[in-house]
This record gives sequence, structure tokens and C-alpha cells, in this order.
Amino acid sequence: MNTNIKNEIEAANNKAQYDARAKRLLGNKYILAHILKETIAEFKEEKIETILSCIEGDVQISSVPVEPGETNCKEKRERIIGDNTEDNVPDEGIIYFDILFHAKLPEKKEEKKKEENEKKTKEEKKKVLLEIIVNVEAQKANPSHYQLPNRAVFYACRMISSQKTREFDGSDFDNILRVYSIWICMNMPEDALHYVHLTDNCILGQSKLKGGLDLLNIFFVELARNVPDAKTGHKLHRLLGTLFSKKLKIAEKQKVIHEEYGIPLESGVEEEANIMCNLSEWIEEEALERGREEGRVIGEAQGRAIGEAQGEAKLILNLHKKGYTAEQIVDMTDKSIEEIMAILEQKNLILSNI
Repeated sequence: MNTNIKNEIEAANNKAQYDARAKRLLGNKYILAHILKETIAEFKEEKIETILSCIEGDVQISSVPVEPGETNCKEKRERIIGDNTEDNVPDEGIIYFDILFHAKLPEKKEEKKKEENEKKTKEEKKKVLLEIIVNVEAQKANPSHYQLPNRAVFYACRMISSQKTREFDGSDFDNILRVYSIWICMNMPEDALHYVHLTDNCILGQSKLKGGLDLLNIFFVELARNVPDAKTGHKLHRLLGTLFSKKLKIAEKQKVIHEEYGIPLESGVEEEANIMCNLSEWIEEEALERGREEGRVIGEAQGRAIGEAQGEAKLILNLHKKGYTAEQIVDMTDKSIEEIMAILEQKNLILSNI
């Protein structure tokens, strides 16, 4: 097999393994619980254990194949249907979500008391929003051929539109579940957190719109290359930055995961982080080795080119010494008159190198 093709296949395979592990790490329920706590308002005051209990079913990570037209099938209304990592519309192609899952919003004490004191019909209870759909995407760098927020809006809109016939029927739009698309953006200039959502800018009058302005929500969690300090850095950025850091050793990551965030050994986070470390080092070593090999090949080619150029220059100078004119040398070589004159003008320089 051609060496370059072999290297490309190996590099692609390594990258695929690294990407898959990154998604598995982000898809761990402990990590998702911390992401929910630091982004979605209803989870901010909750303990991680409470948030863990709110994450429903198995978290699906780019692994569920769905036949065209099956995404919204009512016959498959088990909760896992909401976790499908694929959404499809005829003639639009298939979209794979990195991580997709349902979560219940934590029930507040005052809401429980209100329900106890008020009699509600089944239809009214149905309209009380108790569940959300969350999508988490891993992004290693800003894309060069489109703006990332445009893609995020598209993903969030598809998460809403795909609920028809699954979460609601006909024109029962009050049963649309709130969606959150959370983008983990690595290798950014600085740590940042952006929240994009719908707002009502009333231009005329004093009335206020009622309804789902909170249905579509997008977060961009931007991570700098350096892991933030425990005292000054944002908690989510420190956790994610630690997990994906290429500089921190495994022991350092373990200390942060266990001591600062209380994530237990048996959670699987440590194992995935260790594999990520090993894969990162492996990919880096492979890249260095390929770089050395490519450098050697380029160096040899450049050496041959320099040797050939010096040989041609020596021939032209020898012909000139024997009394041949520049025009005659053009006829005897494949050089132009300009190239011949340039070599003759640099006669002393070239002779000193031969």
C-alpha cells in the first residue's frame, strides 16, 4: 500500500477513535449533570445527585441508526425515541447529533404545594412543562466555511420540529418540549459562556406575549487552551478544560475529578479521561513521526534540486569560459537567455559554492 495512503488511513482512524472517546466522555451522566447545573437555570441550585436522577434513560451518543421516516413514529413512543441521535426529513439528508437525551426539570417545593392546593384537570396537568430535550455537541475548532451559531440554530430548530407526532399531535403546540443545544467549543482564545434565546422586543404598545419564548435555547461553552485556576475559573470550564487538556497528566486529572468535583471512581469518567490522554499522546507521536518522514522526503527532494541547479550552473560557466556566447549556450541547454544571464552575473558567488 502507498505509504501516504497508509498514513492517511491510520491518521483518520486515530482521529475517529479520539472523537468517539470525546463524545463518550461528554456523554457520561456525571459530566452531563455538571453541564446542566452550570447552564440551565432550573438546575443551578440543585445537587449533582438530584440532577443525575433527572436524566432519563440511556444517553445516546451518535450510535442509533434510524430508518428514514422512523424518527417521529408514534408506535415507538418509548422514551428512547426522544434520544435518537439521528433526525431525517426527505430530501434534506441525515443529521447525527453527538449527544441527545431527555431530562426532567426538578420539581420545586412551591410547585408541589400549589398542585396540592389546586384541583387540575388531566389536560391542564399535561400542559405543565416538566421535561426538556438536551443536545450536547463537541466542537474542536471554529469551522472555516460557515458560522457555528447558524449550525446551532439549525440543530435546535430540528429538535423542535421533530417533536410533531411524537410529543404532540396536530396543532397542540402547547405541548412542545423546551430544547437546549449546548456546544462545547475547544481551543478558543479565552473561556466564555454565551446564551442565545428568543426575546420579545415590543415595538408598539404595552402588551406582553404569552407562550414559548423559552422553547429554543442555545449555549456556547468556549474553552481556552489553558485550564482555568480552581479559585478564579468558572467551575464548568475548569472541569471540561481538565478532561480535554493535552498538557495535564492523568494523575492531575484524577485529582481534579475526584477532589474538586466529587465524581466517583466507578462513574467511568476516569477511565474515559485516561484513554483520551493515551490517545492524545499516541496521535501526537504519530503526527511527529509523519512530520519527520515528510521532512526527510522533502529534504531529499530539495537536495536533489539544489544539486541539479549547481550542476547546470557549472556547465553554463564552463561553456562561457570556452568562449561560447549566452545565445549559443541557450541553444545548447534548456535555459532561457534570462536564466543564462542571471547565472553569469552571479559567476563569482556560484564558483565559490562549487
